[in-house]
Order: sequence, then structure tokens, then C-alpha cells
Amino acid sequence: MAAGVYLVEDEEWIRKGIKKMIRWDELDLVLLGEAEDGLTARDEILKLRPQIIISDIRIPRLDGLALVREVSSAYPAKTIFISGYREFEYARQAIELEAVSYILKPIDAGELNRILRQTVQTLTKEQKSVREADYGKAAFLLDVLDERVHDPSVYQSGGKNCKDSYCVLLIPGKEAEEELLQALPQKRREPGIRAELIRKGKDEWVIIFSGAGGDFCAGRDFAGRVRRLAQAFLTEAGSGETWALGGPVAGLDGIPVSYHQAWQAYMHRGILSEGGLILWSGDEEREPVLPSGLRIEAVVFALETADEEKLMNEQKQLFEEFYAAETMGMQEIRDCIFYICMELIRALQKNGVATGRYYEACRTFLSHSLLCRDMGEVASWLGELLTQMCRDVKKSRAKSIQIAVEKVRDYIDAHYTQSLSLTELADMVYVNPNYLSTSFKRLTGEGFVDYVMKKRMNKAAELLQKTGLSVAEIAALTGYENVRHFSRLFRKTWDMTPSEYRELCGKGERE
Repeated sequence: MAAGVYLVEDEEWIRKGIKKMIRWDELDLVLLGEAEDGLTARDEILKLRPQIIISDIRIPRLDGLALVREVSSAYPAKTIFISGYREFEYARQAIELEAVSYILKPIDAGELNRILRQTVQTLTKEQKSVREADYGKAAFLLDVLDERVHDPSVYQSGGKNCKDSYCVLLIPGKEAEEELLQALPQKRREPGIRAELIRKGKDEWVIIFSGAGGDFCAGRDFAGRVRRLAQAFLTEAGSGETWALGGPVAGLDGIPVSYHQAWQAYMHRGILSEGGLILWSGDEEREPVLPSGLRIEAVVFALETADEEKLMNEQKQLFEEFYAAETMGMQEIRDCIFYICMELIRALQKNGVATGRYYEACRTFLSHSLLCRDMGEVASWLGELLTQMCRDVKKSRAKSIQIAVEKVRDYIDAHYTQSLSLTELADMVYVNPNYLSTSFKRLTGEGFVDYVMKKRMNKAAELLQKTGLSVAEIAALTGYENVRHFSRLFRKTWDMTPSEYRELCGKGERE
């Protein structure tokens, strides 16, 4: 069955263009509807329930981000945002809304169809993997943690009016050994506190602490006892890793809150942190700290010029600035890296490089906090990304400069009798004159001036051989106003004067 698509764009000519770009039959897609404003789109989307939404961000009445936020609360849909703006906040919110992609205008048809193909493949896999959950104790708590239980309060051991206490301990990283972690709740105990170990993901474990019988309501020191137990667990594990503890909450429905608090504490830890137990303090919410405009310009310039050495040097200086700012936490570092990467992706688009995989890499980087857990891993991730970006720019430039040189050579072949300027020809193909000059010689085997002179001298020799035109007339016809200059160049090329060449060919000058 074809996947339904809904298109939201306030400019009619852009909507028409997008509809023409999409390979509907090939991708097994069908257009369910379209709108030019957010409110109309919201009402129709909630009625039609398309699986894919393609939406501009700046649209009248209800912007694209708010539209998707409202739709997401009703049902899950895959969203592709399009925008003519490179606002950091737009891209960040798009990722927070789990958008499939964030495409900058002007839209590339190939890029759009590649993203749609990936989205259709994802939808197909998700549909195949839908199955009933296998509820055990740990599985149930995992569902609560992931907010998949509709009303957790009905499962309270003390009823809705006297909720149990909960607190979540985050244990990130691959180093943690499963057998060791499973043994912790049996080895270390605290009266009145239960500990349930749950595998949250491939590289992530959590321990959910609970205090039954209304400890939280009674005001007992649940939080203090949990801290002691968590510290004992970390000491017993002896891993030297960083664990993070969220705040205490009342009721099962508070478990996701404590979990997110633990993640905030972990992500905002200091960049020079040496491990240990980090406690959520409530001060983790901060405004993004963005890099300076000059630093961004330097990095982008190094990429656009495909200077890999300079690019790596700029990365080194960037991280030296991070280390110098001791108050910055890992989340601020990640924000800075993400912002720079979005600027680099825009530069890639300008250079004709496909950016789908780079957007996906940045989306994963920002969304999956365990991907890069310390400065060394972040630097390594960015270094690999910059190296690949630089290579893609080089490939794109090599292809585009070859086309540019061919255009310039064809133009010279057709207009060599006219006055030709390297600067004007460089402007014609939108490249730097020096870059055109070196590329022209590399690809044709001859310098720009030598190539033009050779074309003119060959034509001059042909005219001397086949016509009775005077040397002055032939000089003018081949682009030279000064006859003496023409004669010097001719002699340099053919090792004889124009008159000697004509005499050798047995052709007399017209009287």
C-alpha cells in the first residue's frame, strides 16, 4: 500500500515544483493533500493521517515546527522540513521533533527523492516490527521509562493518593559488564530501597530505585539513601566511569522525569570531568553557547577551499578554545559542534555536494548522547566528518572545474580572434582566475596564454597559405592590433616571419 504524503508550503510555485520533483510511482507514494498555511494543514493532517509530512518552517498562521508538534501528540508521522533559512534553532528543534531531514532551499530533486526513499524503507521496517510487548517486571518498568504505559498510576502499590518513590540512575557506556551490574542489587542493599537493573539500549543501562509504602509522601530521606546506594554501586563496579543520578520523584509516571534529569546531569558534566557519580541539580538548563562568527567563517573557508590541512588546524584551535573555557559542559560542546556542522552542510550544498548522509550524521550526533561521550571521542567524530566532507568537496570541485575548463576552451575556440581576458572568462564560469589558470594548464597541458596564441598562430598560418591578405590584415583577423607584435609571436611559433612562411607556401600577397 502506497505511503501517504502531505505537503505544506505557502508559495504555490514551490509546491508545484516539489510535486514535480517527487518520483511518486517509483517510491510508491501518494499525495493526500496540500496546504499553504499551518492551521489548514493541521486540520487536514489530523483527518487524513499521512505517513509523511513535507513542510516549510516559516508558514502563515501556524509555523511548521508548531504544526508538527501538535500532529506528533496525536499520531507518529515522518517529517521532512524545508527552509530557506540556516537558523541554528530551527535545525535543533527539527531534530528534537525527530524530523527525518532538514533540507535547505533551493531544493535538490535528487536529494529529496533519496530522503523519501530512505523514509519509505524505514516505514516498511517499522510496520514489520510491530508486535505485542512481553511484560515482565523489567519490561514493564522499561515501558514506563519510555512512556509507553497509558496510566502508570493504577499500578501504584499504595494507590493513587500515596505514591511510591522512584529515582533513576543512568549507567552509560559499553564498558559496563552485564554480570557485574546484575550482581550489584544483591551485593549492596539499603533498607526500604529496591533496585531494578534494566538494559535501556545497546550502550546504556539504568537502575530504577524505588521506595514502597509512601516513603516519598512521608518525607523520609529517600533521596539521601538512594545517593548512598548509587555511590556504593559505582564503587563496587570500580569502572572509573561517569554515572548520573536523577532527582527523586513520586509515582511511576515520574520515572521518565528522573531519567531525563539524569541525562541532563550527564550531558552537562564538565569537559574535564574524571568520572564518578553526578547528581542532578536543576541548574542544567542553559542557553546554547555558540562559536564565534570568525571561527565559523575560518572553518567554512577551509572546507570550501578543500584545504584539509587548514581544516584540521581549525579543528585543533576550536578544541583548544573549548578546553580554555573550563565552565563549558559536554552539552555546550555538542551544541557548538552541531551548529558548525550545519554551517558546513550549507557550504557543501553550495558546492554541489549531496548532504543527506551528513545531515543524518549530525542528527544522530545530537540525538544519541552515547555516540561521543568525551572530548576525545567528539574530536575523533568531527575529524572523520571533516575529512570526508573535504574529500567530497575536492571530488565536486574536480568535476566542476573540468566542466569549467571545457567551457572556457570551447569559448576560446569560437572567439580567439577577439580580445580575451582570463579574469572575464573566470567570471563567466564562476571560479577564481588563478584557480582557472592552474586548472586549465593541468587539464589541457597548455597555459591559457599559450593556448590562445597557438590557436591564433595556426589560423594566421592558414590565412597566409590560403589567402592573399596582407600581414596587417591577418594580424587584425587573428586578434592582434600591433603588426610587429604579431610578427614576433609568429616567428617565435614557426621559426620564420609571416612573409617567409608565405613565400615557403608559394602564396603571394594580394596587391
